[in-house]
Amino acid sequence: MNFKVYQGKEELVNSSFEKYGLGERVVLELTERLWNQNRELYFDNYFSSTLLIQKLKVEKTLGCGTIRLNRKGLPSEITSDKTLNRGDHDSKYLSDGTAFFKWRDSKPVHIISNFHGSETTTVTRKEKNGTSHPVPCPTAVADYNRFMGGVDLADRFRALYNVERKSRKWWHRMFFGLIDILFVNSYIVYCDLFEKISVLQFRRAVAQGLLTNKQIKKTSHHKHQ
Repeated sequence: MNFKVYQGKEELVNSSFEKYGLGERVVLELTERLWNQNRELYFDNYFSSTLLIQKLKVEKTLGCGTIRLNRKGLPSEITSDKTLNRGDHDSKYLSDGTAFFKWRDSKPVHIISNFHGSETTTVTRKEKNGTSHPVPCPTAVADYNRFMGGVDLADRFRALYNVERKSRKWWHRMFFGLIDILFVNSYIVYCDLFEKISVLQFRRAVAQGLLTNKQIKKTSHHKHQ
């Protein structure tokens, strides 16, 4: 829906974002037109902070993301890693309702959210012996994994048959990258509307369609002459 090319130091797009760091400003600038719609936004620990989560809440926008423990404004007295077994979690809330979750998977996971509560669900995890079993999990963590997983899936689809080529011009990389994104998004929409096919089948169909369209135009042109 929106993107921004980072080119080093830049002027502020919105002076009201001056007090925010780079990662926070990226989220705010790219999503400002979606505020006041109660949309859900998910982002990883490079972007997230208590300040960002609180700002989004003021703008009636729901935010959730992983967070680094050295960020300012996090709740104190979080349970130690050593006292949490797999599936255990601890949660703390700030006065404005901002929630911080610490959940133990194979390693600790830290989540901050402005709209999740104490609800829990279960996720399936595999043991070293190959067996699978349900593990308790805060809903905030499950939602984050569910929606951020789409980013990883899109990247995987792009990498399968990408059209990117090496070039000395930086905008060539941008151009090829956008074409790959168009392919992936079109593929997902096609599978939702019609039938599930492989990425390779879809790319072949698009290529064949473009070639056929070109041939039809050529034929029509000759007949007109």
